[in-house]
Amino acid sequence: MKNQNGFATLEIIIVLSIISVLAFVAVPKISAMFDNDPLKIGVKFNNKEVFHISNLPDIVDKFGVKIAILTVPRKFAQEVTNFLTDKGIKYIWNFTPCVLNVPTDVQVWNENLIGNFLQFTVGFEDN
Repeated sequence: MKNQNGFATLEIIIVLSIISVLAFVAVPKISAMFDNDPLKIGVKFNNKEVFHISNLPDIVDKFGVKIAILTVPRKFAQEVTNFLTDKGIKYIWNFTPCVLNVPTDVQVWNENLIGNFLQFTVGFEDN
């Protein structure tokens, strides 16, 4: 997709379990957020509504989304990944503590928040 100036825009969706992770994520454009928790569905963050995960295929098609940010519990990570790739997602930014099995045409970038935090705080007590 292109913006009003003719530049390509980066459409991204977030598959949520923990809404608070949004505070740490800065991306060009979040198209939509998804969850299966009835308490989160319909809630808005920065004018973006949280949709039920069943709405994902329509949003992916509507906006041409190819990137998903995955922040679900470990036990659901592979199942949700399979759902995402079946719906056309080609890039997954993985915040789960799992190594994901994906088709060869899908790329995954794994984040290790605990490991990154520990690395960040090395020597913290010394200062």
